[in-house]
Amino acid sequence: MNAGTDGRLYIQDTTYADNEPVKITLVITELDPGGAERNLVKLACAFQSAGHSPVVVSIAPQPTNKTLLNSLERQQIPVLFLDIDSKWRLPIAIWKLKRFLKQEKPDILQSFLYHANIVTSLSNLRMKIPHFVGLRVRDPRAKRYRRLARYQRRWAGVVSVSKDVQQFAQMQFDLPSTLFHTIPNGVELEVIDQARQTPWPADLPTSSLSLVFIGRLDPQKGVDLLLANLRALLAKDGDCRIFIIGQGPMKKEIEQYVLDKGLHDRVHLLGFRDDVLCILNRSTLLLFPSRWEGMPNVVMEAMACGIPVITTPVEGIDELLGLDSQQVATESDWGDAAIRAMSMPTEERLALGATNRLRIEEAFTSSHMSCTYLNVYAQELEGK
Repeated sequence: MNAGTDGRLYIQDTTYADNEPVKITLVITELDPGGAERNLVKLACAFQSAGHSPVVVSIAPQPTNKTLLNSLERQQIPVLFLDIDSKWRLPIAIWKLKRFLKQEKPDILQSFLYHANIVTSLSNLRMKIPHFVGLRVRDPRAKRYRRLARYQRRWAGVVSVSKDVQQFAQMQFDLPSTLFHTIPNGVELEVIDQARQTPWPADLPTSSLSLVFIGRLDPQKGVDLLLANLRALLAKDGDCRIFIIGQGPMKKEIEQYVLDKGLHDRVHLLGFRDDVLCILNRSTLLLFPSRWEGMPNVVMEAMACGIPVITTPVEGIDELLGLDSQQVATESDWGDAAIRAMSMPTEERLALGATNRLRIEEAFTSSHMSCTYLNVYAQELEGK
């Protein structure tokens, strides 16, 4: 990518960005705040800033939490909601999307998440718009990949968020290796740095040792592993507090556990927060006991905030931290690793956090992500 005199980013060695905007339709299952959804919004905004014409399509109706929708509307990026609230109504989604694509005639289709990948593939069967399928995690549900594989011959490429996910994808789909691309998620460093200027939320207690978990309250995220280690973590330091941020099916179970164990004065269930980055910037450690991922956004954000992470060795972690990192531990050792990190001298923790920040700056920024997507699209359009 090159920066033009007007400050916009342009695709190298192509006429697509310089002369005529590329029409890019981004399709996702829903627009509730989540990792895939937030990165889609980053991409749409970056494409718009680069002089292209993005449109976002959500299969689900408008979300109750309109944080991401508001970001798109501020940039005047068109958003279409197909208003599908059940998997049984997916045929209607296919019909609606097909009708939209006939009218819009985009140059590029990019879908994210399983249902969006399926619906977009079926909607595009006859139109033959270059369609890139996005894979975000190494999902253990094998049937999903078998269903997707039925449409693989129609795809222009498969974009994975990490090398681990790409390797897994190559085992699921019978496609030339040149059609597989790894494009990691990206962090907006300026947003991280702005949040650093915001004081600790007035409604939360302060502590010299703040541990934070951020994610969906679901077995995939290892919430049960977190619960199993709560008392040991709190026993390590009398001033330690643990903040659990997120919603999900295990919320009531966590609330009951904390109440039953008498931990409610030191374990704080915060639900959804729009000041997550402020909290993260001022936390001691990120606790991340996940069971499978792709390229975990919250780990990247914690690294960009300059704090250490205690994580399991899920997909994408070796690219971010390296499997030999003192920040990575197996499920059986995860709790002990968190306690060891709590015991680190302050200078050592700060140095580890500074190294994390540098790794993000070098290879995992939003601008790097959007430029790489645009270069992949340019190669496809040049070959047509």
